[in-house]
Amino acid sequence: MTSLPPAYEPLIGPIHEYDHTVGQSITGGYVYRGSALGSAFQGRYFFADFIQGRVWSLGLTIDPGTREARA
Repeated sequence: MTSLPPAYEPLIGPIHEYDHTVGQSITGGYVYRGSALGSAFQGRYFFADFIQGRVWSLGLTIDPGTREARA
């Protein structure tokens, strides 16, 4: 990786990635906090692939000290 100006650091990696054989154009995401879909969906991160027309969700673990999310 080349050296970047300070405005671009620190870089933060993605919480999830998938191969291009699975999808091609990730669009997202949103953490659902509603109640209409039931408690099984609360706190899940939803994202989609525009080309494949698919929607996925991830369960997240939030570090209470840093508020950092991990899939």
